[in-house]
Amino acid sequence: MPPQVKGVNLTSIKEKFPNFEVDYHKSWRAICKKRLATLSANQSTSSKLTGIKNECLQYFPYLDEQELSVVQDRISSMFRSSMGHPDWDPWRTKLPKIFVDSDIDCSRLLTVFETSLDGTPQSISQVTKTKTFTITVNSDDGGQVFRWSEVPKDIAMTSISEITRALA
Repeated sequence: MPPQVKGVNLTSIKEKFPNFEVDYHKSWRAICKKRLATLSANQSTSSKLTGIKNECLQYFPYLDEQELSVVQDRISSMFRSSMGHPDWDPWRTKLPKIFVDSDIDCSRLLTVFETSLDGTPQSISQVTKTKTFTITVNSDDGGQVFRWSEVPKDIAMTSISEITRALA
């Protein structure tokens, strides 16, 4: 059942604002990331992702108070159901109370065995695999090729953004 506040629900919001669903899907993760970053910067000890409604106001200024409450409920629900998603990895250790009961998808975990020089096991640990990219820049004539492998996602996206902006 969709979130509902005093006669307002997601269906009524979509009927009133036909572009809402597209805006929502483009923005909900960004709203969560911004709130996580703010909580992290403030060294919050909260066990909940707070401030979503105020952040929603920045992304959906056309919604009234009741509609914002419905959207806040939906975003909170989506966040809780995606706690193991890699998008939240940068904040897991900074906001441990928020992520206390979340499990990282086991396909993203890597078990590391550390041994001594003679092969005796010293320790076993698990680390989270991060998505990496290979960035290649070719000259138009193919004479020069620059390639960087295993670039972390955030650095790759920032680099692409900066190149795109510089060429615009």
